Parts: sequence; C-alpha cells; structure tokens
Amino acid sequence: MDINQQEDEWIATMSYSERRDIDESPGDHAVAAVAHEYAVSRSEIRSRVVRYHDDGVTVVVSQSDGQL
Repeated sequence: MDINQQEDEWIATMSYSERRDIDESPGDHAVAAVAHEYAVSRSEIRSRVVRYHDDGVTVVVSQSDGQL
C-alpha cells in the first residue's frame, strides 16, 4: 500500500493483488496503516472513502478537526 499525505488527508492506494493479501476491508486497513505510520489516533479519523477502480482500490482517510 502506498500512502500520500495532503494536508489533513491521506490517500492510500493498493492493487487488487495487495487487496487479496489482507484479511480486513480496504477502509479498515487504510485507517490502521495511517494511524500506525503517521501516529494519528483512530479517534481523530473523521471519515474514509473507498473507491474501487480497474486496477485497484483508493482510500481517502480524513483527520478530524475537533469541531462538531
């Protein structure tokens, strides 16, 4: 999985072959990877968007700004 940070968002991409190697959903996997690699608490993750395309999966993970 490749993860690129853009301000308070992270874009995680993985191929379908990488996707088959994990035991959880792409969204859950991306949130766990962002939390681990960028020392972000899971409680700070506001949203995630999973997009499937021809050659893999893209997950956009957004960090909470603390406002309701």
